[in-house]
Amino acid sequence: MDTPQRSVLDRRTVLKSAAGVFVAAGTGVGAIAASSQSAVAGEFTAADTSTSSNDGTLTTLEIAPEFTIDWDGQESDVAEIEYVVTASTDVNSQSSTATGQAIQTTKAVSTPGKTGSVTHTLDTAGLLSNNGGMLNGGNFDANTDGGDNSRTVELTVDVTLFDGQSNQLATKPGMFQTTFVVTVSNVASSTSGSGTANTTSS
Repeated sequence: MDTPQRSVLDRRTVLKSAAGVFVAAGTGVGAIAASSQSAVAGEFTAADTSTSSNDGTLTTLEIAPEFTIDWDGQESDVAEIEYVVTASTDVNSQSSTATGQAIQTTKAVSTPGKTGSVTHTLDTAGLLSNNGGMLNGGNFDANTDGGDNSRTVELTVDVTLFDGQSNQLATKPGMFQTTFVVTVSNVASSTSGSGTANTTSS
């Protein structure tokens, strides 16, 4: 018989996962959502996203992930599932995170069981440190007038199953991983005008 820690790792099947990524900067607002329809274990997708503003700053970067988890062979009924989402960027080719906390959410299973399936949609969460997230928004800024700045964001999701007494049944660190690119554009400034000399003669 598998131990509780092994059962979900060896037998779990992930039917579907999806991530919606929303971004807003300055006066420019964009909304992009990506979803996965194929039945591939551990598949987790996020669409690249872009925005523009007059000063080239990124003010909001949010995710609202959805996961469907299948499990069987557990020692006790699965009553809760915990999701821990962390984010990092590719600044200077090194992982870079701010001081904010990982996104940690526990969701109840409506019908607890040793075998089952559940779909959970997590609350919309900000990734930037100015909204309590893990990433420094300054790393995304496009500081050159008329220029762009693109950064790759990596999301990693740990999944843990619990019974009704909050006992851990199984855990899968890094069960889901995905990357997406955030591009911020600094709108080029311009100056124009018109006039007339209003000439007269006599």
